[in-house]
Amino acid sequence: ASLANLADFVSSMPPLRKKAKVETASTFEIKWTVKLGACVDAPALCDGRTVFVGSHAKQFVAIDATSGRLEWETRIGDRGFATKESLEAAAVFAGNNLVVVGCYDGGLYAMDKVTGAIEWCYLAEGEIKNAALVLNDSIVFGCHDGRVHCVDFNGGGKWTTESPDKAVFGT
Repeated sequence: ASLANLADFVSSMPPLRKKAKVETASTFEIKWTVKLGACVDAPALCDGRTVFVGSHAKQFVAIDATSGRLEWETRIGDRGFATKESLEAAAVFAGNNLVVVGCYDGGLYAMDKVTGAIEWCYLAEGEIKNAALVLNDSIVFGCHDGRVHCVDFNGGGKWTTESPDKAVFGT
């Protein structure tokens, strides 16, 4: 597809409607809540059936999206030098069965989607405060150690590169 074809496609689209129905907060109903022990800074991740989310209490959980039932809970981020508030990065899916999240303790943790068991932890030398990026068979993430890291789905390091600005705040 060329850029010209894209322009033709866009120009052939019907005009946007000027009026749209906007739902207000009063039309929504809270179906369930889960206490996570501390604040949640990162967006939740959902596969359509399960919601995955971490909190600053070093707690990463899987919650049934329909019932709000806690499916599993895994405590991560206890390498000793992290602050109490340790999970700020959004999680990502890697492969068919992994949920991956970075932590203030420098660990990139991969958990089994079904059980929550930690399958592996790749250790960087600084805080990981941003979501990783999954590209084909690789997981790429920035770190406060001044590097961008790339690992495979088994947690093996593929490469790292230095950032000229030191801490990497996004991937």
